[in-house]
Amino acid sequence: MHLRPGLKLYSTNTDLLPDVRHAADVGLFSYVELYAVPGSYENCAAHFQNFPLPVTIHGPHFGHGVNISHPDFFSKNVELIRDARLFADLFDSPWIILHGGFGGTVAEVVRQGALFEEPRLVIENVPKVGLDDQSCVGYTPEQVAIIAESQGFSGFVLDVGHAIYAANALKTDWKLFLQRFFQMNPVGFHLSDGDLSSVQDRHEGFGNGDFPLGEILQALPDNAWVTIETPKDLSFGLRDFQRDMEKLRSIADGSSL
Repeated sequence: MHLRPGLKLYSTNTDLLPDVRHAADVGLFSYVELYAVPGSYENCAAHFQNFPLPVTIHGPHFGHGVNISHPDFFSKNVELIRDARLFADLFDSPWIILHGGFGGTVAEVVRQGALFEEPRLVIENVPKVGLDDQSCVGYTPEQVAIIAESQGFSGFVLDVGHAIYAANALKTDWKLFLQRFFQMNPVGFHLSDGDLSSVQDRHEGFGNGDFPLGEILQALPDNAWVTIETPKDLSFGLRDFQRDMEKLRSIADGSSL
């Protein structure tokens, strides 16, 4: 098994770039997934010039006001994802990840995706239950397939933890539920540790939860793009990320990451 681990950064984390470039040089990760904070491109883009590794883009989610499942948000959504498109242009990124949002419909996600006229869009599966008990959109394999195969999207990214939490909320076997997502050929993956009994999203450092990470790693396809979404105290630079990569390699028991 050979995976391509990715470092998750925000576009505003420009102070970390010396550490990031050094870690890239020593092979700690294979790419960066950059969360494009709305309004950050003008002041932050220049810091990323000549970045040495591939960069994928995560568009803003409801934490920054984006909700593509509800028609009332459309005009605001267009404005808020503008910087994600600019960063994708800067890096020649293969995809821009969006969440479906909450309180709306799959049909509206499909409609807005087509109206964005952005061929790099991919959808990320989400938990069924939001952190504030919202009803999320895009949490089952069926919902994700409808979106991912629609005119406005070119695939999907599988967040393993989100799938487990959705399965728990649906009171279905999470292993079978996750397997159905794997069979849909995701373009990439998100991975952290977490709580196997939870219905809401929890991201834990590797070894701090009870996910069967060895089993999950074995299910990932060869050369998969896997963004590591464990928590990081960035006041210590990439220390926490490095520790999680060491733990992940230990869990993989010698497999190449």
